[in-house]
Amino acid sequence: MSAFTLLNNNQIVIGPRDWNPKYFEYFLKQEFNIDNTLPEDTNFGTLVFNDSVRIVPTQFTMDPTIDSLFEVLAGPQFSFDEYGNHFASYVAEELPIETVKHNLKMVISNNRYIKETTPITRDINGKIITIYTNRESRVTYVQALLMADEFYSSNWKFAEGFVTINKLDLQSIIGELNSYVQLCFDWESNKFSEIDSKETVSDLRLINIVE
Repeated sequence: MSAFTLLNNNQIVIGPRDWNPKYFEYFLKQEFNIDNTLPEDTNFGTLVFNDSVRIVPTQFTMDPTIDSLFEVLAGPQFSFDEYGNHFASYVAEELPIETVKHNLKMVISNNRYIKETTPITRDINGKIITIYTNRESRVTYVQALLMADEFYSSNWKFAEGFVTINKLDLQSIIGELNSYVQLCFDWESNKFSEIDSKETVSDLRLINIVE
C-alpha cells in the first residue's frame, strides 16, 4: 500500500493518506504559508518545498501475523531507510494480562459449550444409540421422566432408529447426560483456575484451551 505524508523536519504533519493534492495544498498554506499547486498524478518521488518541509511517498510494510488472544497490532511506526525512503509499519504488541485472561476464558467457555452439546453414544437395551446433549433434549428427557410411572414404556426415535425405553432407561440416560455435562463444566472450571494462577502472558500461552 502506498500513501503520502507531509513532513516538517521529519516529523509528521499529516498522513500517511491517499493522494489528494487539494488536501495537501490546504495544509501547506495553513501550516507553512506555502502556496504551491501540487500535481494531480502521483508520478513523483519526494516533493521538497524548503529545507524542512516536504511530501514523501510512504510505503506500508506487511503486517506481522498475530494471535489475537494475546496480541494486538500497534502503530504505525515510521522510519527511513538508508536511501531516504519513508516506511510505515505495524508491530505485534502484547495485550495486558487481564485482557488475555478474559480472552482465554471466553474461548474456553465456548469450547465447553461445543463439547457440552456434542452428542454421545450409549448402550441402551443392547443397542448403541446417539443421545443428543443439547439443553432442549435434556429437558425433554427430564419431562418424560417426571411423567413416567413404573409401567412406563415408549418408543423413542434416535438417529439409529426406534428404541423402546422404560422409566429405568430414562433414569439411566439422564444420569449419563448429567455426568457428561458435569465433566464439561468441571473442565471449564479447572481451566479458569489455571488461568487465574498465571502471572505472565508467556505462561498463559502454554495453557491448552482445547479439551
